[in-house]
Amino acid sequence: MNVNQIRKQIPWIKNNKDKIYFDNAATTLKPKCVINKISYYYTHLGINIHNTDSTFCFDVYKKIEMARKTIAKIINCSPENICFVSGATEGLTMIAHGLAHYCKKAEVLLNDFEHASNLLPWYHEKQNGFFKIKFVNINGQFNKKTIIESITKNTKIIALTLASNVYGNSIDDYSKLCTQIKKINKKIIIVLDATQYLAHKWINQLRDIDFIVCSAHKIFGPLGVGFVYLKKDWITKIQPLRYGGGMNEIITKTKFQPYNNIQKFEGGTMPLAEIIGWQEAIKFIDSIGIKNIIDYEHKLKKYFVKKMSTIKNLEIYNPNTPLPIIIFNYKGVNAQDFASWLGTKGIICRSGLSCAKLIKNILKKENFVRCSLSLYNTKKEIDYLYKVIKRYKKGEEIRKIL
Repeated sequence: MNVNQIRKQIPWIKNNKDKIYFDNAATTLKPKCVINKISYYYTHLGINIHNTDSTFCFDVYKKIEMARKTIAKIINCSPENICFVSGATEGLTMIAHGLAHYCKKAEVLLNDFEHASNLLPWYHEKQNGFFKIKFVNINGQFNKKTIIESITKNTKIIALTLASNVYGNSIDDYSKLCTQIKKINKKIIIVLDATQYLAHKWINQLRDIDFIVCSAHKIFGPLGVGFVYLKKDWITKIQPLRYGGGMNEIITKTKFQPYNNIQKFEGGTMPLAEIIGWQEAIKFIDSIGIKNIIDYEHKLKKYFVKKMSTIKNLEIYNPNTPLPIIIFNYKGVNAQDFASWLGTKGIICRSGLSCAKLIKNILKKENFVRCSLSLYNTKKEIDYLYKVIKRYKKGEEIRKIL
């Protein structure tokens, strides 16, 4: 994998030569091919796919469906099971809303690693009187065993992240886990938040999974678009979140009838330019090879941890987790102050709990600095971070404030 060639394809890097970007778990930088494709839509296409009355218009519709087909490949599913949404937040809200009206008073099993996107939709429906919420009994571990042991006869829905955006752990044996869950009770509904996971690995096995969500901007695609995978049965069973043009088959003065396919969940005008741009992002990844990306990111994290572990006052909390995410603190220094100070040195990282606010119950820390790596980061950038931290002197982080 030629990292220098990849970096040349990222305009942000060229336009910010004095910056190092270590916040990829928040959003990834966009390749030129993605930006060009979005621009192409507005400069050459520019129409709504609800208009198919000419060959030109129908060709745009076909481009969107081709994009749906390409994007569906990252979870190895039929494009007929993919509906486009604005991102994981809308996707999870759609699922929680749909299931709330399908199985009232259901017990939902969540865990402390979850992003707010996979907590608040369930909380909201709980406040509306639809759900009861229970948390996985983690006790310092989060694996198949702890999830299975937390299931009771009352468990109806299990909603889990496949990979933590903070701790960097992942459920790589998700297929076996889902099979075990269905063996306990085949009616348990499994919802997976794959937003962070798909930034690094594809999904190959869907057999026992009911719903999956993902956001494009975590995997080199545009902001404002994502997908929900619905197992075939659920397309007809649950109600949509959005009602409007394009999702209805019949409207009379007294009633309407939604489509019985994925269009049912795509009311209104979709983010067409972003969908086409996302397709290009998947092609960009395929051109490099997902396995090459995994291997490179693994080596990069290993190098990061080895290097930073030699700094006396630096505490790293997740050195051995598989994703290229590292959380740490400098002893005696507030994490936000330290991240802000790194920013003055041109290093863009993140502080706090990064929207996974319950993770403090596991790590017993109120906040930390997070560096998240991607395929265009380099050892040279890590070396620079090392030198900056190595030269740090106590109090330096608040000198400019004072």
